[in-house]
Amino acid sequence: MTPNSPAPISITPAAAPMPATSMVAVAAGVIGALYLGAAVFVPLALAILVSFALAPVTNRLKKWGLGKIPAVLVVVTLALGLAGGFVYLLVGQAVGLAQNLPRYEQNLRDKIHVLGPTSPAGSVFEQTADLLRRMTSELDKVTTADAGKAATGGSTPPAPIPVQVLTPPSSPLLAIVELARLVAEPLATMGIMLLFIIFVLIERENLRDRFIRLFGATDMHRATEAMNEAGSRLGRYLLMQLLINVSYGTLFGLALFAIGVPNAQLWGLLGMVLRFIPYVGAPISLLFPLGLTLAADSGWAMPLYTLLAFIAIETTCAYVLEPYLFGASTGLSRVALIAATAFWTVLWGPIGLLLAAPLTACLVVMGRYVPQLQFLEVLLGNQQVLSPELKVYQRLLANDTDEAADVVEEHADAHGLVETVDQVLLPVLALVAQDRQRGVLEREQLQALADGIAEIAQD
Repeated sequence: MTPNSPAPISITPAAAPMPATSMVAVAAGVIGALYLGAAVFVPLALAILVSFALAPVTNRLKKWGLGKIPAVLVVVTLALGLAGGFVYLLVGQAVGLAQNLPRYEQNLRDKIHVLGPTSPAGSVFEQTADLLRRMTSELDKVTTADAGKAATGGSTPPAPIPVQVLTPPSSPLLAIVELARLVAEPLATMGIMLLFIIFVLIERENLRDRFIRLFGATDMHRATEAMNEAGSRLGRYLLMQLLINVSYGTLFGLALFAIGVPNAQLWGLLGMVLRFIPYVGAPISLLFPLGLTLAADSGWAMPLYTLLAFIAIETTCAYVLEPYLFGASTGLSRVALIAATAFWTVLWGPIGLLLAAPLTACLVVMGRYVPQLQFLEVLLGNQQVLSPELKVYQRLLANDTDEAADVVEEHADAHGLVETVDQVLLPVLALVAQDRQRGVLEREQLQALADGIAEIAQD
């Protein structure tokens, strides 16, 4: 080897992964337990998430001389008071809106008439509905006639006897029982979650010690780093999410107020809450004021302005504020976040949609610090898993010279031409030499690699 020749490139092997059968068995067991135990795990996950948001306030009160239990009770009471005041404000705005709805009936009637042509046959909607009704009626007649002939051997079946099912009126007691059954499950979940929040805040240090003893007693430094990183990621995520959603709700409410939409304060508050639900929360927050503007405005200007205001504000929040404020706070790639959102939504329903990002961020942290779970960080994380020289070499092996050139140009823009030659192109040549010595490259591949590297170097 000459003094100026590049040193051989060695790829550090990853930790030995868990056997495939064991991995599948463990994953199936965990997913089954999460699905079957959703009644317990969902409130617990929500409680842990809320406790991360309340823990800094609790620690501040403890530093001011308040005991642990009084500090927790004060923080939980304040949080319940804020939530109750928010609900009271929403209900008050909703009641006022319900009282004003009858005034918008005539505007709705006018818009319905405008949607279809004023022809004797009626609007397009009415004609389509009549056509569907006639087709359904004819299909029912044919089906009934064929079934009757088959049952009677081809003779004409007797006329069917009409049957009318009468539902007895429900008593007030049954209505109360039905209402109690509907609200019992959400109230029970909220009660369990409240108990979990108090318990987690009081026993936070004890739970952390037990977790470290269970998973990281042999490597205290790694376990402590994992706990600190998970807490830091969740804390930043919650704070940034709160700032973005408050900004969205404030801007949306002010825009609706300027447009003249009734109860603009209600729609701003509702948008702030719904936007905590990824992907679908913001569009849902648009539906309510947009439908109201269709009823409240005699023309079409107010609905159009409302739609344009939503597009402008949501685009700013999603594509300007979120990339700037979030940064690498969750450590998740966009594709992984979408896949994780779908997974947790199927597993736990709407609550899973809300918890998808923080739960998946915790899985990425586990994959970073637990060698057997390293595949989680590779699949879900946003870190680069291949060095620039390996990426260029892989693209050249795949006969994708253009993408290899893009990687080299990106590195050159960031680090300069000299460093790119030393850190990317020369190591690529070393990788080619290693594979050539191992006899894994054919003559045609060597020629293609040489041509590709020469083309990149000339560019």
